[in-house]
Amino acid sequence: MNNFNGKNRAFSLIEILIVSAIIVILGSMGVGFYANYSKSVEINSLDQTIIFDLKQAQSKSMIGEGGLKYGIHFVNGTKDYYEIFSTPDTYLNKTVISTNYLTNGVTFSDPSEGISKDIIFNKISGGVSVASSVSLASQSNTKTIYVSSIGSITDVVNAGASTYCDGSGSTFTCGDSCIYNGDTYPTVLIGTQCWFAENLRTTLYSNGSSIAKGDSSANSISWSNNSTLYYSCPPNISNTGEDCASASDSNKLGLLYQWNTTVNGSSSVSTGVGPQGICPTGWQIPTDDNTVASGFGKLYNYVDSLPGCTGNTGSCLKIGGLANFNAPFAGSRLSNGSYVNRGTWFNFWSSSESNSTTSWNRRLYYTNSPLDRNNDLKPIGFSVRCLHN
Repeated sequence: MNNFNGKNRAFSLIEILIVSAIIVILGSMGVGFYANYSKSVEINSLDQTIIFDLKQAQSKSMIGEGGLKYGIHFVNGTKDYYEIFSTPDTYLNKTVISTNYLTNGVTFSDPSEGISKDIIFNKISGGVSVASSVSLASQSNTKTIYVSSIGSITDVVNAGASTYCDGSGSTFTCGDSCIYNGDTYPTVLIGTQCWFAENLRTTLYSNGSSIAKGDSSANSISWSNNSTLYYSCPPNISNTGEDCASASDSNKLGLLYQWNTTVNGSSSVSTGVGPQGICPTGWQIPTDDNTVASGFGKLYNYVDSLPGCTGNTGSCLKIGGLANFNAPFAGSRLSNGSYVNRGTWFNFWSSSESNSTTSWNRRLYYTNSPLDRNNDLKPIGFSVRCLHN
């Protein structure tokens, strides 16, 4: 007679071997997953570093720092690396600024083995003579960075997977990041409005044509000309000149635009939906007639109703504020060409005129709490935020 009790049943040798095999298989799968995930994180980090370095080189070329062009020399060799350099013309006459080796296990697949490639940015325009690309590879992970002839810098993992702010590519949902003229912008839903969560930094209109860069001298006569359409780099920390790198580096100050540039020559709109201006298709320069029917009016009304933001609306819109609008104190450029207020003020143009020479904007001083509505001369350079239609 069998004396069977399931609670006291011992495992047979075969069962122990099966369980051990399963543990080994799952363990190897886990190790493989972790290794692949680790490489994915590594290649994404390197991708962002190279994009940052490309944009830095582009900014230096655009302002003609030292009277030179700037670029990056990519080398697929025994040990893959890239050099950041300056030059009066070509890589042959370069001065190397820094040499950066790829991390272990990450290689260039473009340029191919034994080949090097130069990306040199032109002065003023920031474009390149020929569109180019650089690809990184590690195990099953790949990343490609594209530089268009007009200087747009983008990266993709899989063709067609990118989300563009104009609605092309992958489906856009507010809260996603989207690409506009080569830059990627996070977006944020504030009440019923979808906003860019970073300041605009495009040097191109939505049709790809260039926006003119204003003379960088602090007493520029051409900058004060109300009939022209200019953008400017933000002030440097001492407010004695411009700092183009801070527009797109970790500071994300964005660029400064005159009012006529901001609306792209459109007429003033007081309330409701504003003109597209220099924003992507499907987006607008927000209106401001100081009522909840306007773009900035609706933003102000909603944020002012949030717990902790009543009477404190401006503080809730700055970097780290409760509304996640994340406005930096980028400063401005006055109509006489001087650079002022970096670190102390932010101003955002609306698409609404006050009169023929001034337009409305929203501003905050760093020690204040309310978000003020102010009218200023149109040739002044202020920050811009895009609002989804």
